[in-house]
Amino acid sequence: MDNIFTTAKTQNSKQRTNEYYVYVGNEDFIDDNNNLRSEVDDDRVLAKKIYRDNGSSKLMIKCDSYNKPFNPDNQMESANRTVASYTQGSKFVTVSDKAFEHYLKFLQTKNNSWLLNTERELI
Repeated sequence: MDNIFTTAKTQNSKQRTNEYYVYVGNEDFIDDNNNLRSEVDDDRVLAKKIYRDNGSSKLMIKCDSYNKPFNPDNQMESANRTVASYTQGSKFVTVSDKAFEHYLKFLQTKNNSWLLNTERELI
């Protein structure tokens, strides 16, 4: 006789794996939507799609210490600020679908207009 608890458990175990997005040139693979992806969550990751247990997802992008979308090519070197301090204060923030899509376009193209559009969506 089948155990109903075992059956229920196997049905719920079909969780989706989290998705990690990287900047052009740092990808492990390119997905079906031409997004640049990493297989693991490491320092290269600039955007994430995190799947929750209830089936929903959370979209996150990396932002600098001023809550602006992170630009890996940014050369903010001056007497008061260095690149190391720019990357040190970065964190992931939850964003809307539109901001996430704009940021993924920036990661693919290095076109700063997509970065500006992302920033506008965060306001």
